[in-house]
Amino acid sequence: MKKLFSHGKKGKTGLVLGGGMIGMLAAALLWAQVPFDPSTGLPRNIGGRSFRSSAPEWIGEDREEWQVDEDFPSDHFTFVRLRHKGDDDGLTDFPDAELNFTRRLQELTAIEVNPGCLNIEITDERLFQYPFAFMSDMRDIYFTPEEEEALRKYLLNGGFIMTDDQWGKRCWGEITDAMKGVFPDKEPVELKLDHPIFNCVFKLDFLPQVPSHDAAEKWHELGLDNHYEIKSFDFEDPEDMNKPHYYAWYDDKGRIMMLACHNNDLADGWEEEDFNPWFFKKYSEKMCFPMGINIVFYALTH
Repeated sequence: MKKLFSHGKKGKTGLVLGGGMIGMLAAALLWAQVPFDPSTGLPRNIGGRSFRSSAPEWIGEDREEWQVDEDFPSDHFTFVRLRHKGDDDGLTDFPDAELNFTRRLQELTAIEVNPGCLNIEITDERLFQYPFAFMSDMRDIYFTPEEEEALRKYLLNGGFIMTDDQWGKRCWGEITDAMKGVFPDKEPVELKLDHPIFNCVFKLDFLPQVPSHDAAEKWHELGLDNHYEIKSFDFEDPEDMNKPHYYAWYDDKGRIMMLACHNNDLADGWEEEDFNPWFFKKYSEKMCFPMGINIVFYALTH
């Protein structure tokens, strides 16, 4: 693992990838410290740009809010998105999701965060420089033999992947079928609320479930307390989709290699944090950012 994630000497975060990594975070700061736009009462979204057509590899490196510590330029958490051959090439919520999430991670924790976010193919050798990667919208997913090999090598050598924005039994079947090519002998395990990932930074007393902002708006207008995606899922069971699941693939030593946030779209709450005050308060503030921060912290400390 030390060879896989070589980030130089220890820096301000206390993060030593491959060496335990315990104690790198201070307590999460209060949301009151997040800058809000007084005209709307919403957080100041730094997104608003659409790069879907060009999908650049690096985004946000020119931010003015914070800079990388010059003494430890490599000792920072970098958000990495993996493109794939599933729906929308894995670019759903790109790039605002990562831009907003990394800003909150920088503001609300003691983690030193890279202002730039990376968007690469699964087979890109640069992946092995980073301990955390994100995959979105896994509908119709499949992996080539080269991608299977790259994922297997990355995950078995200490890498962690979070998947998000996936709904229903059919999509789950596609994901598990694809992962059989990566790990033929491993089955995903469903995590319960007492797992440390749900309380390692923010203590959650429920399993977060977040629909897209437009689905949330529809449920809000109807006065229904539903939390599932409603677009193009007429063939799925609504009752089943209204239940969140968190599935993990473990290595032989009991470490989570991959976490699938199923029946969930946490990243939409990152991307659309300024969509509406009630959406921010109900989803972004209480579920999306806390769960995302918990996942990153858990991944980096285990």
